[in-house]
Amino acid sequence: MQNSTAVDRSSPPDGANRTRAAARGCLAALATGLFLFLARFVLFADLTFVSPEECHTGAIASELLAHGLRFPLAAYTPVSYENGIVIEGVLAVPLFALLGENVLALKLLPHLVSVGLALAGVALQRHALDELGVVDRRARAVAAAAFVLVLALSPAAFTFKSVEAVGDHLEATALAVLLLLLLARRIERPTTGRFVALWALAGLFAFWQKGTLLAAGAAGVYELLSAHRRRGRASLH
Repeated sequence: MQNSTAVDRSSPPDGANRTRAAARGCLAALATGLFLFLARFVLFADLTFVSPEECHTGAIASELLAHGLRFPLAAYTPVSYENGIVIEGVLAVPLFALLGENVLALKLLPHLVSVGLALAGVALQRHALDELGVVDRRARAVAAAAFVLVLALSPAAFTFKSVEAVGDHLEATALAVLLLLLLARRIERPTTGRFVALWALAGLFAFWQKGTLLAAGAAGVYELLSAHRRRGRASLH
């Protein structure tokens, strides 16, 4: 009994373990963001080319910063299906105010979005390693580092799209991942609150970028199948 009590006292509580794990996760996220930033903007100098669409995004941010919102949001978009440019321009306003009206401030937001996607990829990789039974910390760290290194050393076209401030393909991918995550949560526990959150965000994301309709379609298929199963169970009773 004394030995077991001594072992229990020497082992850290669950709260301390969770705090350490959260701290390690935050440090890993910061290191990933900084490494990708240095690779993209310092090593490969990806601030030398700005697309015409990015110029439009920057012009929206400059206009809003100088004069505020004077027109309906739809008036700022170049074409009806590119609402992402307007949202990107609105989100770039605080960065322009903080860092000045420059290319770095314009590209910083998509960079942060791409870092979030990279971290999501690392998390998915960790789940895959769990499924494969890989528990060695060094092996898991090497796998995560290799994944981030591949992103940092990607071809120029991929890197450019990863920091292109047009609220387009990159953001659509991130929003679709969020929708699929919400769908997975709803499948785990199908509550009314999760149903409302899923479809409210699906509508908002569809306005942002039409590419998210693919993820919304997957959610719609699940809802139809669930409704069919519920009707089937009700008819049995």
